[in-house]
Amino acid sequence: MIRDDADPDPLRRYKMAYNVHNGKTWVFRTATSADGSRWTPAPDFAIGHFLETASLFRFNDQFFVHGQVLSRSEGDHPGGRQGAGLVSPDFVSWPGGVGWAFRLPEPIDPALRVHACVEHLSAENAEDFVRDCDVVVDGLDNYRTRYLLNDAAVKFGKPFIHAGAVGMRGTS
Repeated sequence: MIRDDADPDPLRRYKMAYNVHNGKTWVFRTATSADGSRWTPAPDFAIGHFLETASLFRFNDQFFVHGQVLSRSEGDHPGGRQGAGLVSPDFVSWPGGVGWAFRLPEPIDPALRVHACVEHLSAENAEDFVRDCDVVVDGLDNYRTRYLLNDAAVKFGKPFIHAGAVGMRGTS
């Protein structure tokens, strides 16, 4: 949420981008408010596909929303979560679609491809995730699964890189 003192309409003083389910997937929608308490959602979703919002800010008279999307790599392989951003001149229309903040390139050697695992990690399958990996990168959002993954990495002698996320915030 941001306070936008530059907007001449006092009913749009506060602006927010948030996630909502559109019946198929989680997308983002915007809303405005005069007081920051009672909100009016935009009539339409900003985009019609998955985007988990992480930040909203105004810069040079434009509004920016950053987040992550489930995507495919340049070679059309599952790419996992990728950074993306959208820009709006008025907080109503979001022309141009998603701009990539980063995207996984295809490696020259296919054996070096990053394999994204998009499934629930549990005590029953943690070792299966790690067994054939060369390196384990943790970007998990809770301690329980982080410890499960770390225990499996230690068991198989795999390097473990922590770049964790908690809610909408990340550290490396």
